[in-house]
Amino acid sequence: ALGISKMDDAECRTVLAVNLYQECGEGDSNRSHHAIYRKFLKTSGLQELPDSEDLPATQWKKRLSDAMTRAEKPGEVLGVLAAGEFLAQPVLGALYPALKAHYPQADQEYFTTHLSLETEHMREISHLMTRQAELECGWEGILAGFDQGLSIWGEYFSGLALLLSASYARHESHGIS
Repeated sequence: ALGISKMDDAECRTVLAVNLYQECGEGDSNRSHHAIYRKFLKTSGLQELPDSEDLPATQWKKRLSDAMTRAEKPGEVLGVLAAGEFLAQPVLGALYPALKAHYPQADQEYFTTHLSLETEHMREISHLMTRQAELECGWEGILAGFDQGLSIWGEYFSGLALLLSASYARHESHGIS
């Protein structure tokens, strides 16, 4: 929503708003990506984690918000957002087979839904980046935002992988699979 508010171009705002609507469950909070991820955690037997400043998602949210707030041009904001769209599919695609093998009983919708939407989102945001580069007369701001976004998302995915690995190791040490 912060990214949308910082866009000057109506087409860009519209595409990002549709993306947000999809990720928020298209009007049904029980269908949001957050809700279906929580369903995966619950059905996997992984302990749900309390809200904490130390969790990867909490740190990611703060860093992402700070980066978009500091961005001076819409292209920088778009670059930050684009990094997440470009990383989601390869990272989730790499994590998913291992998670599915370790937690076959878990509801898999988060990964299947997220992975299918990311293909569409990546195509759309690629178009927006080209359009924004034309509006801003160059790629400089977009690439600066993209680089910053890669750092933010990279730390998030690394932290998430460590958190899931530690949780799995705790389950294994207690004889739970």
